[in-house]
Amino acid sequence: MPKTSTSALLIGILTASLGAWAGARSDGVDKLFHCEIPDGWSRSELTEPGRGALFSGGLIRIKAARHSGMEAGRRSPEDYLAELSRLGRKVKKAGSVQAAGKTLERLSFRYEIRRRDPKAGHPIQEYVYSEFVLLPEKEGFWELRFTSTSRMYREGPRGLDAWKSFLKSFQPAEPL
Repeated sequence: MPKTSTSALLIGILTASLGAWAGARSDGVDKLFHCEIPDGWSRSELTEPGRGALFSGGLIRIKAARHSGMEAGRRSPEDYLAELSRLGRKVKKAGSVQAAGKTLERLSFRYEIRRRDPKAGHPIQEYVYSEFVLLPEKEGFWELRFTSTSRMYREGPRGLDAWKSFLKSFQPAEPL
């Protein structure tokens, strides 16, 4: 293989593995929402029908979940934030962003996971960056969440370009 082709291939593989926004496809859940996600990402619907979906690009995930206002700890955006606080998550403001035609506050928190590696048998540590916005609607609210996991601490998490593009494209099927 020529040197330039090999270099281009390696750059393409590295870009994809870092979660960069290389290309997008339209996706969503019928009668619930529409959005754009990176090419090659998978989608799985949340366990409750009609509630939302989880999009995954490996260690980078984006979740769109509609909370009807009936679930305990998720009756309102304020209840949701109080529940995170009870769980020990220190939520910080991360700026603002446009989603579904509204300016929303970006909120984030970090935490660590320690678990045993099933292959090596020794403990491993992972660093998790989670960022989310809460989009109120007539009855309930949308939780739009980005999660990036890494075995090494990273000041700037991978996949932020995909997250920002997702937010820019997110549109609920029902008017807010």
